[in-house]
Amino acid sequence: MDQPKWIWTDTVQPDTVQPQATTGGSHFFFTLATSKRQPVLCRTHEIQLLRSAFRFAMDRRPFNLSAICVLPDHLHCIWELPAGDCDHATRWRLLHSWFAKYYRGGSVVWQPDYCERPLQGTEELDWHLDYVHFDPVKHGLASRAAQWPWSSFHAYVKRGLYPPHWGEHIEMNDASGERWL
Repeated sequence: MDQPKWIWTDTVQPDTVQPQATTGGSHFFFTLATSKRQPVLCRTHEIQLLRSAFRFAMDRRPFNLSAICVLPDHLHCIWELPAGDCDHATRWRLLHSWFAKYYRGGSVVWQPDYCERPLQGTEELDWHLDYVHFDPVKHGLASRAAQWPWSSFHAYVKRGLYPPHWGEHIEMNDASGERWL
């Protein structure tokens, strides 16, 4: 897998991570998988296409990309939608169609459904931020979050929201209490 320079720095906006109590203006956690879990997102070219697809969707239906981690066969991200706007489905359709149009590997790139979860409160948001940034370690793709280049973790470190060596000796549990490591 080729290792690009950090590519989400000007797209991810960690300074906006403040949960709000209203619908719209709230944060949502998403998991999006590739079709048949094929490792589509392995090279710099596909990562750059995905980044461009996000920009395309954001330009047409604005939202803040609060966090993201792209793995070979899926991604996790946290979005903040504008106040009064909860239409993430249109944004995903824009992103899916733009990526599929320019991806050389065929038109069926994504699984038809995605996991969506509205985040309520700071504790839930913080847990999901950690989940997003720790996922490459969980899947054995890196020994710590800082080693994975396709993550907003680096933007969070740059802004002092995570220490650079975060996740080296961490054990995280999911909501059911199951340990990841």
